[in-house]
Amino acid sequence: MWLKPKNKLNKFISQLKLTVIKKLKLQFTLVNWLKR
Repeated sequence: MWLKPKNKLNKFISQLKLTVIKKLKLQFTLVNWLKR
């Protein structure tokens, strides 16, 4: 039963964004570390 599908979707999207940002930051840090 979907009471607030939009709310659920927003929560999912924000979680996804957080995960992507964390991965990007990790990659960026790794690249910088390897360049030294």
